[in-house]
Amino acid sequence: ATPAEEPALVRFQAMKELTDAPDDLTLDYAPLPPAADGERRAAVVAARKEVLLAARAVCEAAGLRLAAVTPRPFVAAPLLRRLPDAAPD
Repeated sequence: ATPAEEPALVRFQAMKELTDAPDDLTLDYAPLPPAADGERRAAVVAARKEVLLAARAVCEAAGLRLAAVTPRPFVAAPLLRRLPDAAPD
């Protein structure tokens, strides 16, 4: 896949694993190093659109602008450790 096709390909693959309707979710991803066999990988985060809209509304009510929403580090770290070729602790 070309770099321009990558976002659509990642979304397609991620949606095959999720049970929510695609229109209810916002996805973001970060490329990961290739697997030992050369397979390209990505870490994908899915958030329900209603949760993002609520976070934006809270910020706006407080006079702030929402700059980013990120997964909690204590959740992301164990998930990354489960990757097949992850380094041991």
